Amino acid sequence: MVLVFVMSADKFKDRHGFWTNTIAREEYILKGNSSCPGCTAMIALRHIFKAAGPDTFVLVGACCAVVCEGVYPNTCMALPTLDT
Repeated sequence: MVLVFVMSADKFKDRHGFWTNTIAREEYILKGNSSCPGCTAMIALRHIFKAAGPDTFVLVGACCAVVCEGVYPNTCMALPTLDT
């Protein structure tokens, strides 16, 4: 289980207050993750992190995502992360 906390949801609204459907170009899953090639969990996390943006805190439960992110200091997530 991976919980993603977004600090502010206002960035998803345009200047008229409507929700936008754009996804950022920034990558928050870095090279060197230890997941299997084509891992659907990492692909899903990649898109979730792009939608959530840089003001995000990731709380990772005991699952394969803990192994996929790698060992400190060479983790693959460019966001603050807490493994439980």
